[in-house]
Amino acid sequence: MPPPRPVTSICCLGAGYVGGPTMAVIADRCPEIQVTVVDLNAERIAAWNDPDLAQPTW
Repeated sequence: MPPPRPVTSICCLGAGYVGGPTMAVIADRCPEIQVTVVDLNAERIAAWNDPDLAQPTW
């Protein structure tokens, strides 16, 4: 059995109450992993991409 390959990227479907914060923590704690979040709600994605971190996203 070949050794497992390291995880290099993750894609999360949904940037809501669970997906967004979970992926934010993974991105913060695991900088070597490329984190991508997709959502049907473009405003939600725009809120996560907003540089103003003082405003809550959810």
